[in-house]
Amino acid sequence: MIAETTAEMDTLSVSEAVMRLDLLEQSALAFPHAGNGSINVIYGRRGGNIGWIDPEPENATD
Repeated sequence: MIAETTAEMDTLSVSEAVMRLDLLEQSALAFPHAGNGSINVIYGRRGGNIGWIDPEPENATD
């Protein structure tokens, strides 16, 4: 079973997102990146480190 919710997403810098992840005690957080507007994800990793997913735009060229 999958639970679905809707919520507004604040545009954040990566450092703001990390602070919010810590304050809300969540394991992951998706957010629009303040620098480029793309949806990014940060997540807690083993050992207390933070992972960051910043996908390339579909039309990115080499």
